[in-house]
Amino acid sequence: MSLPGSTMESNCTCPRCGDGRLSWQSWEQCDDGNVANADGCSENCMIELLQLCQGTKDEAGIGEILKSYTQKDTCQRLGSVWTDYGQAPFKPRYGAAAVVHNKAMWFIGGVGDSMTSFYNDAWFEDTNGGACLAREPDDSCANAGANGATPLHWGQANPQKLRATDEAYRDAFAFQPRGFFGLVSWRGALWLSGGADRLDWQTKTPEQDTITCAEVGTVRECRLNRSFKDIWRSVGVPLTGSGNPQEIQWSNPLEGTAKAPWPDRAMHSMVVFNDSLYIFAGIGLRVGSSEVGDQVLKDVWRSPDGIAWTEIATSPAWSTVREASGIGRYGQAATAARGKIYMFGGAEKTGQNTYYLNDVWRTSDGVIWEEVIRHAEWPGRFLSQSLVYQDSIWVIGGQRCGKATSNTTLEYQRTAECTRAGSGDEPFHYGDVWVSTGNGTQWSVATESAEWAGKSAHGLLMWDNNNYEPPAALERKALWILGGQSGFQKAFNSTLLSYEF
Repeated sequence: MSLPGSTMESNCTCPRCGDGRLSWQSWEQCDDGNVANADGCSENCMIELLQLCQGTKDEAGIGEILKSYTQKDTCQRLGSVWTDYGQAPFKPRYGAAAVVHNKAMWFIGGVGDSMTSFYNDAWFEDTNGGACLAREPDDSCANAGANGATPLHWGQANPQKLRATDEAYRDAFAFQPRGFFGLVSWRGALWLSGGADRLDWQTKTPEQDTITCAEVGTVRECRLNRSFKDIWRSVGVPLTGSGNPQEIQWSNPLEGTAKAPWPDRAMHSMVVFNDSLYIFAGIGLRVGSSEVGDQVLKDVWRSPDGIAWTEIATSPAWSTVREASGIGRYGQAATAARGKIYMFGGAEKTGQNTYYLNDVWRTSDGVIWEEVIRHAEWPGRFLSQSLVYQDSIWVIGGQRCGKATSNTTLEYQRTAECTRAGSGDEPFHYGDVWVSTGNGTQWSVATESAEWAGKSAHGLLMWDNNNYEPPAALERKALWILGGQSGFQKAFNSTLLSYEF
């Protein structure tokens, strides 16, 4: 290989990994000018997991692949760049749940701005963003649809239904509007558990509600004060491919009392593992409660069919680290990965202290829990989201109180409740993306300041629509973030896709 601009044979050099010039003769996939690992291009000039190496970029930020042969590569990690797909037709919300089900991504329920509204509607999208192909990761698809709208193909599988009593909701084949519930796709149906609302929200505005709402500075602040202990299962499947408005219905498989044996809860975890349902941790909310931590739970329940439930752990190991008697937690993220259930962070409360955790735990049976790492590289948080994608574990977004203080372990602590701006303690929302390509012991950051800024209580899913029958119009694996909150209870209906490398 001759150096750029040279024609003399004496200036020819043999290509080598780390010289900053891609050499296909040496079987290089990339060359970023060094032989270091964990920077996107490995010591052997192989593209590392979840990375894109594409040469230098021009002024518009477009990767110039051909320049890899004369200039060193720049690499990006998946999750570091997001494409805006605009505002969805559903109302802005947080505390909703997202899941892939029946060849579509679903977004269900949630809470509106400042807890003025709660939802029980169900939306689905079946193109995986196929109506817009961004030329580069940071190109926007927000206005690529008809009349400048989002190109995503949303259909409403279940409209918002409001009734006066619990019995009337059951008669209407609908669950009570709520947020912060569990949702999974299992055995051909959607399964929903627990959740919370603000009692009497249908009849009392925040200004009229003197039980759960109060003046904080110049604004009215409300709190969740009722949690549920029920299970709902979807019945029917709307037609995909056309946004058909055919409705699904919801049934409660627990005949008779229609209540689950486990305590009422919200901000808990619900996971499908070994063809069973698992529910663990969370908070129980009561009318008049001044501090949600008073009812924090530390149990684990299992069901083989969604109907019969068994409590398999009352004080699991993750609850006994700070106090031997056990402390519950809520707002943790959880996912099934590599033959185990993983749990990430969350919030603990003991006395007047609330801790925002950055630990990782796992279990193969729900009974015996193993501490993977006490303090991960990411800061303590709750109301984050996690999933498994390309054999890696992801933790994205979340929040903590703005006045919480941290020690060298990045675990945060506070001694007063989070309140709205005006009292000086507005929640802090994380806009970061963290990835572990191992078993959760080591983490690296894809970005600490994503385009969507700080967000918590959002929907997160990975959708792989390859190998569908019939084939999808665009086959891809993609990470999606739907809705969520920022500031103090400010809801969004945004849709964001992480560019697939």
